[in-house]
Amino acid sequence: TETFYSYIGEEISDYKVYTSNINTIFYSNFYIKPVEICKIIKQKYRYDENGKIIMSAFYSPDNYQAVKCTYISRANCQEQEHILCKHKIKDRLNNKCICKCKCKNISISIFKGKTGFSKGSTLINGANTWEQILDTYEYMKKIYYDNYKEISFEIEKEEHEKEIVKILNNDGTT
Repeated sequence: TETFYSYIGEEISDYKVYTSNINTIFYSNFYIKPVEICKIIKQKYRYDENGKIIMSAFYSPDNYQAVKCTYISRANCQEQEHILCKHKIKDRLNNKCICKCKCKNISISIFKGKTGFSKGSTLINGANTWEQILDTYEYMKKIYYDNYKEISFEIEKEEHEKEIVKILNNDGTT
């Protein structure tokens, strides 16, 4: 056991460190059609090879500009029955959780991309391990690769330049 000194000078001992909620972002380098990617995920990628739900997608541009997805990462899980743990982190740290399944619900936000800036940014949030991030990234990469023609689009150069000028001139400067 090590001693951890808090900011107010009190000594805290017997602490445990637990990694939770790793957040990452990657760019697809192409613009993504949100309606198409949402439809494709629902139709092709909702179930795993055993018929169990592994992914969901939802798109409501009036509420949020990205396609909101959840993916069940099974990285590091050796169990046959995958039952997501509903315990809070403090229960796991205090050994009150006896769940053997290491699956984790990962949140994914897919943005179509802004003209002149990022193209198709994808946020992967909520992982507890780097392996869960990599598992989710590889799954998303496969979806993008397999469905590139249906989900990607390009912006005409003239339209692209107008948008950049519009953004640059928004505050009245050039």
